[in-house]
Amino acid sequence: MNDISTAYDNQAHRIGRISLVIAFVCTLFFPTAIAVYYKVPLPFHAMGASFTAIMLMMIPASIGDFFSIAPIVSPSGMYMMALTGNFTNMKIPATIAALESAGLDPTEYTEESNVLSTLAVGASTITCELVIFAGVLLLTPLSKPLGNPALAPAFNNIVPALFGALGVTLIKKSPKLAIAPIILGFLIIKFQLIPSSFILLALVLLSVAGGRIIYKIDEKKAEK
Repeated sequence: MNDISTAYDNQAHRIGRISLVIAFVCTLFFPTAIAVYYKVPLPFHAMGASFTAIMLMMIPASIGDFFSIAPIVSPSGMYMMALTGNFTNMKIPATIAALESAGLDPTEYTEESNVLSTLAVGASTITCELVIFAGVLLLTPLSKPLGNPALAPAFNNIVPALFGALGVTLIKKSPKLAIAPIILGFLIIKFQLIPSSFILLALVLLSVAGGRIIYKIDEKKAEK
């Protein structure tokens, strides 16, 4: 990585961290201002219990998200996703599609993939915000037709359909690597072996371990 790329990444980290701090302060400012203005007493004990419960669920999921997403997107893309959300259902599919369209391997981090993934996440973010804005404007006129029970199955299967299409593309590239996570994921969900917040982290670790084992096996075969 040359000096220009290093300087770019350093600037992305600096701006990203500042943006996250500003977003965190803004997130807390509105409810705090309302509570102070209307003199609402804050139940710190209940808030602490709720905060702890949420953190116990989110910390493992966030760690799993980081290890599974960071190799695909750029530092700038990670900060944008942290600020705007919709990691797995919009930003990651858009990034993978953009990298594959350019003939780049999503699992290999290069300067080209750094730039392209940043553009993909940025375009996805802008598109997402425009769709949300249009949805707010059209919420009232479209609420009745979209609430038709006949459309309920379609809305209930949007995410499975998205990840099914995305998963098939990735599984075709390395079917041996996908076998263990698929079987373990099915067993975990079927029999509820661990809390849902730990599932992604467990599958990521299993995928890494499985990939390492397959790499060693293929390396030994190549030596023979």
